[in-house]
Formats: sequence, C-alpha cells, structure tokens
Amino acid sequence: MSPRELSPEVRTRIAELKKVVDANPGSPLFMELAELLRREGRLAEAYEVARQGVVYNRENGWAHFVFGRICLEMGKLMEAEKELTEASSALSREPAPYLLLGQTLIRKRDYNGARIVLTNLEERFPTNSDVARFRRYLEQKLIPPLDFGVPDTEQLVEKFKGAAPPPPPVKTSVQPVEVIVSRPEEISLDERAKSLVTSIARFTGIQDVIFITRESKIYRTSTTTMDKIRAYNSLFSTIYATVKKYNDKTQLGLLKNIVIETEQSRFLIVVLRDGWIGVILDIEVELGSFRIQLARLLRRFDFTTI
Repeated sequence: MSPRELSPEVRTRIAELKKVVDANPGSPLFMELAELLRREGRLAEAYEVARQGVVYNRENGWAHFVFGRICLEMGKLMEAEKELTEASSALSREPAPYLLLGQTLIRKRDYNGARIVLTNLEERFPTNSDVARFRRYLEQKLIPPLDFGVPDTEQLVEKFKGAAPPPPPVKTSVQPVEVIVSRPEEISLDERAKSLVTSIARFTGIQDVIFITRESKIYRTSTTTMDKIRAYNSLFSTIYATVKKYNDKTQLGLLKNIVIETEQSRFLIVVLRDGWIGVILDIEVELGSFRIQLARLLRRFDFTTI
C-alpha cells in the first residue's frame, strides 16, 4: 500500500515521535508512532519501529498488541501469533488481543486453536457483541482477514498518550475445550436441508450436491439436473439394498458412506438418519479434508449418520 497524503498535523506528530524514539528507543511512544505509520499504510516502517520498540517494552502488553497487529496486516502470521499470544496473556481483561489472535489463527486455518480462543473469550466477556460476532465467523470458517471489533487507531493512540504503565502481565492457563454448537430442535428438516446444501456448495466450492430424505423429498444445487438425481438415486438405492441385505446376514453395521470413483471424479454418498446426501468431487479434491468439512457442516445443522 502506498503512503497516503498526510495532513500537516499527522506529519508533524510523526516527526515529533520519530525524534523521541530515535533518542530513546525504549520510549513507549513507539506504539503511537507505529500505529500512525500503520494507519497511513507505511507498514514496512511501522514494522521496524514496532519490532525494535517491543524489545525494550517486553512487559507491556499493548506493545505486543501493536506489533502483532502490524505483523498480521503484513501476512507474517507466525510472528503475529507469537506477539498476540503475549498480548492476550498480559491484557487478560481486554477482549481486543484475544479477538485479533483468533483472527490470526483462522487465517492460519488453525480452527482448533481459534475455538480455544473463542472459549476463553466467552468465559471472560460473555455479553460482548464482538465475541458473538467472532463465534459466527468461526462457525462459518471464513478465511479472509476480518476486523473482529479491534479498537481503531484513534482509540489506541489515546491509550498510549500519557497512559500509566500497565500492570505486570498476568499469565493465564488455557485448556483446550471442544465447543459444541447446539441447534434449536424446532428448526424443520426442510430448512436444515436447504441450509446444508447451500452451505456445502458455498464453503467447499462443490457444484453438485444432492440431499434426498427418506420420504424422497429432493434438495439440490441449481447445477444438479434431475437426470443426475435419478441416476444417482437409482445407484444409491441399489447399493443400499445390497449393503442392508449383507448386514442382515452378518450383523455388521451399515456403511456410513460410500465412495464411487471414475477417472475424473468421485461420487460420495453419506447415509443419514433423515435420508442421504451425495456430492460429486473432482478427482483432485482431497477426500479426507472434504469429509472433515462435511462432518462439521452436518453437526452444525443437526444431521447425524446412521
């Protein structure tokens, strides 16, 4: 990002802060300088200022926060995670470091880590609207960077101006907790099925998704023709009848999913208590990763396998 046209006041303030920080590298005013440079799009300069300043201010949680935010905007995700972990430990009463740490983990696709952060947030800030918004984004597994309610630069700069030194860092112990999303039982099968088909297509990019209930009601993506549905339904019915007959004789559990491969694609069928769902995958798609994504969506919409 190219530097923006600075107002005379901002230009003057940056010049003043540079003189202070050059003369005293340990001055906490480096945070205000780094934030102003970041706001103006001068990320490389902001990074160097913050990187040097945090060395002299290791006990200051906001110093780690400022540096971590700059690292995140530059795509330096390992550094961002390290600095924001320090910030969230030192600033345990502030939601902003946790929110930004959660955003970093989502960009790294570390969803387990992000769930742990969410649990910590909900325990500490149960009524915070930004925390609720973070939960929604995490449930949808959105990858692009999003601003989860982190204070803007003006608010941060006000904190830095004449602020008293922060209290000693408080180390917290966070234990992994599996977050289970409960769904209201009153949501109809019709609504859940439509939402499931739409979500699979949206979050995985799969074009052909079919859901058929035990009452033969059909839900499908717009690209899935009725000819495909009839062919797949006939195929599934034959396989299911064969498996069930085999099961009756051997007392084995029914297959939960069936994969049929051709040279160019895979057809995956998952048997549910409410019916069955089928998807057509390109042969390049990693089947294990897709199954994990699908399992999460099934839990989200309260569908269970046999």
